[in-house]
Amino acid sequence: MENNKISVNPCPGYRFAGVSCGLKGDGARDLALILSTRPATAAAVFTRNRFPAAPVLYGRRQRAAGTPLRAVMINSGNANACTGHQGEIDLMTTVEVLASVLGLSREEIFISSTGVIGEPFPVTAIIKGIEALEAAVAKDDAASAAALEAAARAIMTTDQVPKITGTEILTSRGKVTITGLAKGAGMIHPDMATMLGYLLTDAELDREVWQAMLERVVQKSFNRITVDGDTSTNDTVLALANGVSGCCLETAGDLELFEAGLLEVARQLAYMIVKDGEGATKVATIAVAGAASVEGAEKIARAVANSALVKTAFFGQDANWGRIVAAIGYAGVEIDPARVNIDFDDVRVVSGGMRDPAYREEAGAAVLRRPEFVVKIDLQAGEDDYSLLTSDLTHDYVSINADYRS
Repeated sequence: MENNKISVNPCPGYRFAGVSCGLKGDGARDLALILSTRPATAAAVFTRNRFPAAPVLYGRRQRAAGTPLRAVMINSGNANACTGHQGEIDLMTTVEVLASVLGLSREEIFISSTGVIGEPFPVTAIIKGIEALEAAVAKDDAASAAALEAAARAIMTTDQVPKITGTEILTSRGKVTITGLAKGAGMIHPDMATMLGYLLTDAELDREVWQAMLERVVQKSFNRITVDGDTSTNDTVLALANGVSGCCLETAGDLELFEAGLLEVARQLAYMIVKDGEGATKVATIAVAGAASVEGAEKIARAVANSALVKTAFFGQDANWGRIVAAIGYAGVEIDPARVNIDFDDVRVVSGGMRDPAYREEAGAAVLRRPEFVVKIDLQAGEDDYSLLTSDLTHDYVSINADYRS
């Protein structure tokens, strides 16, 4: 998605809206609606942060109940986190109003919030915005593309661009569509989800199959990114399947094909989040191979990806590989340093735990001047591997977060 252009057509059977209700204070869109034209089977994953926001608590109850959903309302500018019982009361007030305006039951409505933690939830502003949402929602497929972009912009906080992608899949039952939208640029170190993500399809899927599929996909996509090592109180990924296509996916072949498409959409959104990381100028893949276990490979990848010293070296285009081996060493994984090799893209930097005899500093620095590169770490201790995406740590990241509430 370059130049803020939508790369896909919106999924059939969904309508969108994005309006301003004054939460951001600058006239920007801050309230979004996703509306399914028929009840949609829902699957969801949520943050494991021990301070879950009110909409996360509400969403967990909805997931347990298994009720099909019709509408998703998302506000930016206020997280409704650490707001106590009053925050839950305020959330239910907005649910009741939205249900009345849309003619739905409250059980059919899902809520997400993102923004500043600990501030009272702005119920009055959101209630005013609900009427604007209902008026703005796209009435047909022709209007959906612009409305989808409006919704994607309304859920942004420090994001610089909206994040939308999708795909079409030809199954044995016919063509199905997946559309994904997400927000996130800071507080990105997901644990079961990402900042906020929504995966929409017109396929029909069994609820338990859908939930298990989403959990697998999230582990391979949103849970493999980090911008700053901080896991949000509001992280949520919601997946809806409304069956508008008439294609019920049941066979192993169709489900495998569909899951591959869903994973590709989720990975594209995850990549967009890292690329749009607060102040980021680099996207780096940390790829650990030759590990004795997947768990060990993951610990090492995350230690390197979250190291402030490694990330600042990426920003400075400083091929300081000593910071990388230090992070590998403190990850808490048993390794043999004398067997570790490290490459920057195709440049061998470390051989056997020491500077490679043929390595030249300029060659490593040249790789780090690229906007995207891979740090390959081979432990030569087994057959397992793990990789994830990270960004650099810049002056702008500090400025953005120092001024976030100003």
